Amino acid sequence: PLQALHVVGQCVAKGTRIRRRRKNKKGEWEEVPVEDIRPDDEILSLNDQTGKWEWNKVEKTMDMGIQAVFRLETESGKWIETTGNHPYLVKIQNSLQKTALADGSPDTSGLTRFANTNEPDLRIDINIPQNSDNVNNQKGVDPTGIEPVRPEFLDPVPEPGGPTQGLLSQNTDLFSIKWVKVSQLKLGQYIATQDGWEKIVNIDNAGRKQTYDLQISNTHNFLANNIVAHNTYINSGLNIGAAFTGGAATISNGLAVSGNVGIGTTTANSTLSVAGSAHIGGIRQGIAAPANGLFVDGNVGIGATTSNNLLDVWGNARITGTLGVDSTGTLGAGLIGYLGVTAPTSGLAVSGNVGIGTTSPLQALHVVGQCVAKGTRIRRRRKNKKGEWEEVPYINLKQKEVNG
Repeated sequence: PLQALHVVGQCVAKGTRIRRRRKNKKGEWEEVPVEDIRPDDEILSLNDQTGKWEWNKVEKTMDMGIQAVFRLETESGKWIETTGNHPYLVKIQNSLQKTALADGSPDTSGLTRFANTNEPDLRIDINIPQNSDNVNNQKGVDPTGIEPVRPEFLDPVPEPGGPTQGLLSQNTDLFSIKWVKVSQLKLGQYIATQDGWEKIVNIDNAGRKQTYDLQISNTHNFLANNIVAHNTYINSGLNIGAAFTGGAATISNGLAVSGNVGIGTTTANSTLSVAGSAHIGGIRQGIAAPANGLFVDGNVGIGATTSNNLLDVWGNARITGTLGVDSTGTLGAGLIGYLGVTAPTSGLAVSGNVGIGTTSPLQALHVVGQCVAKGTRIRRRRKNKKGEWEEVPYINLKQKEVNG
């Protein structure tokens, strides 16, 4: 991945021409670069129920970032630059055994021909799942700079509502029609265009280019550079796989997920399921990652809304294993202290032996060190009484006097 969220969708390259109906201009249209298409624009697409051309609205526009693209060219010179997983409508010669489908591509072998015939209506499966490689609410493309209609774009076009001319009319026992990814197309196969089926004569790697995609209402396909192309179709929740590109879009209000989220697992049984280690914070340097734990840069608060220490626990805490506090044992470092003005009235409750100066206490309180018994008298100089002194029990001495 090249960004925090990297998505690979079904995309076409920047500059791909999309046929758009001109607003308030009945029957007039223009060809506009894909990057200048906006939501609610009406573009030319193929009706999956009737086989006729019609105008359908753009539901979403998606900036899909820079991706590897291929240049697909037909015998008449039509061409399109597109990502390898973008499906196109293909006529495939049948054999005695049904041809296997491209991964995730539905069978549309029931297709006969486009409308205006006595054959059954054309039906194109509009649900082409590609691991739902899509994301809602992506940043729309820049609506400015729409290219004006150029004379070379004003050639005759199939009228919306009319049939596509010159497309398949042979016996369907001899062929089937399928959506096939560019990466699985072969030279010599026929793809659907505005002028009918055209043979593929060239497929070349076109390098890495800025890409865009559209989601179209009803038909889920669009005419791009006069070639019928399927759109990215959101048919389920977000599934982020090996490579998902969200482009340069920034989600201002975060990512909202309804349901469980799994990281490193395909079965999330909790609101957040993480299989493996987790690292929260800056880049880990100089230390090994936890084999199967949680690594946090910064403070952690449990039961707290603010945390000013590496670990703040507001409330009761229970430790069933060993608790080690400052294993270096720096003298006077304040290994255990109370925050606030007074210690808790209940004191420190310990179930088991307590050792001071020893790691293996034999009694409830086992002290190893330099000690004196209770009642031992210590000679102390009397304040403001030059030369006078007194003897007091050790226990009555103040800390400053003991240290001095």
